[in-house]
Amino acid sequence: DILMALVPVSGASSLIDPKTSQFLARDWIDNIDPAIICSEDGDRIRQRYRLALLYFELGGEQWKRCRAEAERTRVKYENIDIRVDEGCPGVPFLDEKNECEWYGMSCGESYDSEEAESFDTYFPLEVLDLQSNNLAGPLFDEIYGFERLQSLSLQDNALVGTISNDLIGNLQNISSIQLQSNMLTGDIPTTGLFQLERLVQLSIQDNQLQGSLDALCDAKDDRQEEFVAYLSLVEADCLGESPEVTCSCCVCY
Repeated sequence: DILMALVPVSGASSLIDPKTSQFLARDWIDNIDPAIICSEDGDRIRQRYRLALLYFELGGEQWKRCRAEAERTRVKYENIDIRVDEGCPGVPFLDEKNECEWYGMSCGESYDSEEAESFDTYFPLEVLDLQSNNLAGPLFDEIYGFERLQSLSLQDNALVGTISNDLIGNLQNISSIQLQSNMLTGDIPTTGLFQLERLVQLSIQDNQLQGSLDALCDAKDDRQEEFVAYLSLVEADCLGESPEVTCSCCVCY
């Protein structure tokens, strides 16, 4: 049962509330998605759901590139005004193909399209790159559930709200986080970021964040003994007499 597979991800109440993006994403997988996924393949269902949720939660209908096929979406959600896509250099979102092939997504060198299609094999997402694509909205909790993710590139969009201090530490395999040039606010999630011991690049400048990254800087030398590339590049809004961000190892803006 797809609903039960998704309850640990989003909770039952949001999945059955038609007013939520969680409902739209779950309903799409349950009733519209042309892909045939075994109901027992929980990992694959949850990954596909998270990416569908990203589309609905971050204004996919207004993205610059690779919006879902208009005809397919309009059949179910007639109240959504979907513009004609100006062009897609890859597979559009909500396509029947494996989600690893959707625009901006990559499941790494081990991904085999024939195996994915023939055997419905689960390949965990490793790269999520939707930079400069007019994404708008908050970094919803479920986005931190891609536990094998290595690179997150959402720079130059219109993301708002905070970065979760409690959840960002779940991205244990992440090496690159690029969130610069958005409209993020609140405190830098220092405690959560400190848990990411394989973090190479962190770019959070050109936002409205505040706080300190010095705890990460202080640990840099010790961590580089085990992982030489740790914090090779850190960029933040730490320039000026009274910066919002304090950071002793940053490239400051």
